[in-house]
Amino acid sequence: KLRPEAAAPHLGLGHVLWEAEANYPGGLAEYRQAVQLENENAEASYFVGQALIYDGKHEEAGAYLEQALQLDPSYAAPHEKLALIYMLQGHNEQAAQHWRELKRKGGMSQALVEFNQNLLLTVAENGILFTNGEADTYPLWYLQMSEGLRRDVSVVNAGLLNFTWYVRMLRAHGGLDVRYKDEELQERLQESAWPKPQPAEIAGLRWILPPAPGQKSLRVQDVVTL
Repeated sequence: KLRPEAAAPHLGLGHVLWEAEANYPGGLAEYRQAVQLENENAEASYFVGQALIYDGKHEEAGAYLEQALQLDPSYAAPHEKLALIYMLQGHNEQAAQHWRELKRKGGMSQALVEFNQNLLLTVAENGILFTNGEADTYPLWYLQMSEGLRRDVSVVNAGLLNFTWYVRMLRAHGGLDVRYKDEELQERLQESAWPKPQPAEIAGLRWILPPAPGQKSLRVQDVVTL
């Protein structure tokens, strides 16, 4: 029997809403409830902080992530999200410190680092490397910021392109020529109807572009990439 005064059920429901149903406000609300019930629960503080990042509330997110580390200094996961927040702000040295702490605490295996190192070394000079998840992105940022490896390469996480704050970071600190201005981000960066394969043209290149898999549209990340 679940105890309504316990944080764990709210964390579990938050995971379902956030990850399985993409109900981000609902997931965040459950994570906040978990913290309210157990304010010394480091895991609950971490998930509130993580959710707030994607909600664009980075200062508040940082406070919850720092709280998670205070509650459990051995906790590795908050470092990856704090590193991301510092990257968004253009504070790369602070970001590098958190990437190092993440690895030191076992949040990033050496095998994963070596795999991503080999991947990074194959990219052409000043190239762009598109990634999608955390496992193929965070080790690359660790290698670039903490070990100084291949900083000429722009690592772009396709999943994060769905968020305007990440597009702003790429424009301000990512070394990329992003054509969208602030006033265009909210208006133009949204899913576009694309019911069937049809011609597309960018920079003189023409090809037949299909819709996103299983959909009749282009995702935000597809629109930004184009």
